[in-house]
Amino acid sequence: MQKALIALALVSQPPLAVEDPLYTKLSGDMVITGEDPSDPPPPDKYDRVGIFLEGKAAERLYRAMPQKPKNYCDVSLMKDSGTLACYKDQDGSYSCSVALLLKTGKSAHIGSC
Repeated sequence: MQKALIALALVSQPPLAVEDPLYTKLSGDMVITGEDPSDPPPPDKYDRVGIFLEGKAAERLYRAMPQKPKNYCDVSLMKDSGTLACYKDQDGSYSCSVALLLKTGKSAHIGSC
């Protein structure tokens, strides 16, 4: 009986992310492609999954990055750390991108101006 009550208590609890201010709900997209999704290779040459975040999560990540922002493609400011890049656009919106290589799981660049 005690095990059943503990299990019920765990199941009825909202996810930690809902209650913990350190967590932010993710919003964004993903694509399976090559290095530049705007000019993708043929499907048999796709080598990475691109992950694109936007909204509050992207803003939190951008603000948390210690790098100084630099001009990116004359339309936004960018902070990057290795293959992770976050942007603050002229309209005040935020986005971030990173890719994972499908063969190794290592992070990689994705995107272009």
